Amino acid sequence: RQFHCCRRHGAARRRCFAQETPAPTWDPLPAWDANVAWDLVTEPPFPPGEPTAANLGNICGLRALRPG
Repeated sequence: RQFHCCRRHGAARRRCFAQETPAPTWDPLPAWDANVAWDLVTEPPFPPGEPTAANLGNICGLRALRPG
């Protein structure tokens, strides 16, 4: 958990998350078929807390609501 990154802002926060990733060069390829229905209720996206530019604010802002 990189919650210490949440204390930073802007580019410093993104850089911290990028540096703290276990495999920063791992670039997954989508392996799902767009024609197959996917039930997000029974199969949530994995990993749910993967930091991206779009969700860094939520990861940091909502961390108090997550168990553990």
